[in-house]
Amino acid sequence: MNDSREYRNENTGYHRTGGTAVISYNKEGRVTTESYYINGTLHRVGGPAFIEYGEDGSVKSEEYYAGGKLHREDGPAKVLYRKNGLVMVEWYYNNNEQHRDSGPSGIYYHKDGKVRLEIYCVEDKPHRKDGPAKIWYNEDGSVGMEQYFVDGQRHRKDGPAHIVYTGDGNVEEETYYTDGKVHREDGPAYILYSATGEVKNEQWFDHDDGFTPSPEQVDVYRNKVASVDKIDGGMRI
Repeated sequence: MNDSREYRNENTGYHRTGGTAVISYNKEGRVTTESYYINGTLHRVGGPAFIEYGEDGSVKSEEYYAGGKLHREDGPAKVLYRKNGLVMVEWYYNNNEQHRDSGPSGIYYHKDGKVRLEIYCVEDKPHRKDGPAKIWYNEDGSVGMEQYFVDGQRHRKDGPAHIVYTGDGNVEEETYYTDGKVHREDGPAYILYSATGEVKNEQWFDHDDGFTPSPEQVDVYRNKVASVDKIDGGMRI
């Protein structure tokens, strides 16, 4: 039978100053979780307010709380660990919202510790002004996919908001978004490329509605692409 040790305040519930308020044990008597409470609210200064342990006693997860809300000023507020101690996932929170001003608010790692996924959030929404808000990395460190978000919606003014790369770094797939909808004013909103960089498939969209472009629209787009390729020395950009 699992057991626990609890410290309480008669009026506010779980409470303990200077130590753990709730300690849970498994059948063998090993500590499984520790929770720090002040006046019935998860709270701790200078360390995680909730700690979960594995069967071998290693830390599985840590969560930092201030006044009952996930919050940490100087690092991730929620961290998950692998059995070998390496970080698996870390999230940055500000007053219970996934948020970070100077970097990704969510970071996922491969088994070897290299970054697998970065997510930039502002006030709990994917958002980034100067680059992709979601970036997936391959095990060798190369970028596998990028997504651009503004205020929680896939959006990008000057290029595709969703880009998939091949293993050698070439673009395999592009999708253009405006305010969360597949859309492009001057060309196909979805483009699929072959391994040699040739277009395999392209589809035109107007705010999520697919349509067949007129011959004039296609000619304008082809001429634009040809002029860009000429300026760039014949290389697709």
